[in-house]
Amino acid sequence: MRYNKTMRAIRRRLGMTQADMGAASGVSKQCYAFYDSSRKFPMPKTYARFRAALIEAGATAEEVERMDNFYMDDRDIRTRRRKRERDKAGKEGGE
Repeated sequence: MRYNKTMRAIRRRLGMTQADMGAASGVSKQCYAFYDSSRKFPMPKTYARFRAALIEAGATAEEVERMDNFYMDDRDIRTRRRKRERDKAGKEGGE
């Protein structure tokens, strides 16, 4: 995933810790750490809170746009992967 690496780079450039980011976006530090390390993928509503927290902290429009593009790409990849897995499971289950 690329959105999380971009989000982490922006957060670090702004001098924010994971705890700062969690507090600014309304999630715990532990929860944010899962997203930061790509162990979890945020739903659009959660992502919007991360995005707003970075903008509030001073992220540039270019940084946010790049992160948005990566988020959408990563979301599309995950959606296609899940569809393939469901299709494969359906074929194996129907045999």
